[in-house]
Amino acid sequence: MDAESWWAEAVSVAAEQNFVSLDTVAPCCQAKISLNDLAYVWPAAFGRFVLDAMNPNAERLSPEQVNNLGVALGCSVREVPLHL
Repeated sequence: MDAESWWAEAVSVAAEQNFVSLDTVAPCCQAKISLNDLAYVWPAAFGRFVLDAMNPNAERLSPEQVNNLGVALGCSVREVPLHL
């Protein structure tokens, strides 16, 4: 289902709560979902901080590299490639 009709309001509610929770209820089926787990047109994520690295010769990180970053930081990590 396309979340375009209700997504902005759900993000506004999360923002009013300083993004403490990204949980919302999908109006189509009343399922509890996370805004962070929706399939966005371009890769996206909600986070408290950004790690920015640039290497013009590098491909995307391997799943092992993403996992190792998460272990080192003590939290889950999602790679979001820059879209120009």
